[in-house]
Amino acid sequence: MKLFSSSKEKVDAAAPGYEEREKKTPIVGYILLLAMFIISLWLGWQALDDLASIPKRPETLSRCADEFINQFEFLSRKYAYQHRDIYYEPPIEKYSPGAPIPAEYPGIRQTEEPPCNFSLYETGRGIHTRFDKKRSLEKEIAHTQEDSAKTRTFLDATNQEIAALERQYGIGLLEKIVQGEGAFVDPVIREKVVSLGQQKEKLQNELSSSAGALEIAQSELKTANAGLLELYKDLSAEYDRAWKWHDFWVFLLQFLAAGPFFFVAFKYYLRLHRIDSPYTIILTALVAVASVLLVRVTLTWFWSLFLAELWQWIKNSAFLRSMVFYLGMLFSIAVFGGAVWFLQKKIFDPRRLSLRRMRNKECPVCRASLDLAKEYCPNCGTKISERCPSCGKDKFAALAHCPYCGK
Repeated sequence: MKLFSSSKEKVDAAAPGYEEREKKTPIVGYILLLAMFIISLWLGWQALDDLASIPKRPETLSRCADEFINQFEFLSRKYAYQHRDIYYEPPIEKYSPGAPIPAEYPGIRQTEEPPCNFSLYETGRGIHTRFDKKRSLEKEIAHTQEDSAKTRTFLDATNQEIAALERQYGIGLLEKIVQGEGAFVDPVIREKVVSLGQQKEKLQNELSSSAGALEIAQSELKTANAGLLELYKDLSAEYDRAWKWHDFWVFLLQFLAAGPFFFVAFKYYLRLHRIDSPYTIILTALVAVASVLLVRVTLTWFWSLFLAELWQWIKNSAFLRSMVFYLGMLFSIAVFGGAVWFLQKKIFDPRRLSLRRMRNKECPVCRASLDLAKEYCPNCGTKISERCPSCGKDKFAALAHCPYCGK
């Protein structure tokens, strides 16, 4: 059953140039280690997610904050959109009073504007009362505009009716002039024209009054929006500070879970690796799991501190984006190419290379056959054997220790 047993290369350990090549771990061992790595990583990842939910998150800003947050660079903006309550928060878009709400948000009547569930950060600064005034002004402006539109419609209809009556009255007058005294001009038309003229004047006055009221309301609304914007700017510092503390406590909890695991695993890995223990491979898998978890914890915290803003800044510049991708290409070459270089260096280390060739009875330099050689290579003249200074017996020059006395 080769699957469950380690295989060894059949070589004479006493032969000069012997280099150990046995496989210390069978195939089933690698399968079990891979399963351990995947399961441990998944469970550790879930544990870190649960730890992240322990610190209480700052309250989400209300939906009403969106129109003001979008007007300036707001560091808490990423939190306002990443940690919002889906039940109360429709997609980020403008809603005018009375506009229908998408059906996927239950609990909100389709004919009403979705409610603004103000956070303590907002109510503590009186933002909710400012919004009440803002909403009343918006409703007043909407009603004024609606009334103005109706008045303008009535005024247009009145002008059309006056024009029609004046044309009819003008035709009657023309007939009277042509036909003389016998022609008839309806006096009711003239009375209607006069009455409609008075109605027109009244409608024009109403339009003028509505325009003045609309201008005043719009000016007050502009002042109210400017005040709310200043309040949200003031709120941003406290809100960012609250989220930064939250992210720090999450990082601290996760680091206390992943950090000791990594350092203990790495410590025992170095200890076993130093004595070339066959159990080193188990610690290798554990160090890999701990490393992934620790990197996740660290990168998540750095991302919340500055990497998210830095990446947003980089994405806005085509030149910086190209430089990031170019440096990423060089980094990948350095990592993977460096790994291959390290392996090749290990495999083709001059000492290991010499031992492998000497075991095959080849010159360690030119690979010529050593069947006819004793002390020097017959092809390149490389010194093959030397006298041990301790016991005086001949040994291969590439061996670290004398195979006869062990010195």
